Amino acid sequence: MILVLIESDAGEIVSDFAFCGWLGASKENWLNEDSYRIEKASLESISIKILYARGSKNYLGESLYCLPIGSLEFVKKTAEILGFEMPKPINIPESLKLYCGRKVWESNIEHLSYPCFVKPADEAKLFTGFVAKSSKDFVLYPELIGFNGNIMCSEPIENILSEWRCFVLKGKVLNCSNYSGNPLIFPDKRKIDFLIEKFYDAPSGYSLDVCVTDKETQLIEVNDGWALGNYGCDPQDYFKLIKTRWFEILKNKKNEN
Repeated sequence: MILVLIESDAGEIVSDFAFCGWLGASKENWLNEDSYRIEKASLESISIKILYARGSKNYLGESLYCLPIGSLEFVKKTAEILGFEMPKPINIPESLKLYCGRKVWESNIEHLSYPCFVKPADEAKLFTGFVAKSSKDFVLYPELIGFNGNIMCSEPIENILSEWRCFVLKGKVLNCSNYSGNPLIFPDKRKIDFLIEKFYDAPSGYSLDVCVTDKETQLIEVNDGWALGNYGCDPQDYFKLIKTRWFEILKNKKNEN
């Protein structure tokens, strides 16, 4: 049995994607005769929940396994308690750099060429990605004071008309959601299929974020499937993607040891 931990605060689910995960797990429970034990947990209480799960068994005598659904911090905290680190952000994978339609590289704040889009290379959401036009722009981000880590850089994408998130599980697109721009300007299916095919070292679950410019459909970035904004994805599909990727990571960590 799997213990699904839904991020909450004072008993209330904290985000739309955590709620989406809860809804997906609940539907799966209904279809699969209570395969999941679903509980709310906060960053403060998650340690107790996991320790309890480690020493508990369900009514069939089976061990409980944890599956966290929530923010990056929530999932990383779970991994820390279980004794491992989550993978680094994917951003633009090496296998897709040739096809993303712009120059992509890693640097640090002291050695940037402007203008460029910047985001953290090694730790997801350490700061929000933005287009830097000069070194003065970094003053607007207090979290970057004293920061000298790796930064993922890319040439800015020009004339974006719409932006889309494709939820991909085992090479198959489960859902494609518009999250910015004109929702009636659709991405090119052939380009999405091409990118998925070329992403030969892809994890089992991830999001492929693309945009439509006045010229073409272009890759924005790839996000790992262990913590994703749901952007209107079907709850069951969202839950399956999160679950599959989480247990793939656990399996990989076990094999490393």
